[in-house]
Amino acid sequence: MLDDEREAAHPYGMQYAERYYYIDQRTPELSKVDDYVNRHAIPL
Repeated sequence: MLDDEREAAHPYGMQYAERYYYIDQRTPELSKVDDYVNRHAIPL
């Protein structure tokens, strides 16, 4: 049942570890390329 937690802990010399997934809630900024494409793209 805790096989994943045991496997995650092994490289750190621990018995069990909980994986942490960071989900960035900030809105991404557009790159210069994205900005250029948005201003110059012609819809088909």
